[in-house]
Amino acid sequence: MIDLEKWSTIDRRRYSNKYIKTAQSKKRVNYFYFEKNGWQYLFRVHPEVSNVISPELLVELADSIN
Repeated sequence: MIDLEKWSTIDRRRYSNKYIKTAQSKKRVNYFYFEKNGWQYLFRVHPEVSNVISPELLVELADSIN
């Protein structure tokens, strides 16, 4: 279940991005959803590496998709 109370939106490019992050104490998967060029993408970030994978890094990954 996604904890929607703890989400923030990053809208920097020509597509919308949403980084949904849960509380650190809970072992849940964090999600990064975005749309680009008519396609929808969903990145899942495991809780054990969520302190390493930042929303900015996910935006860089999204930007690298052509």
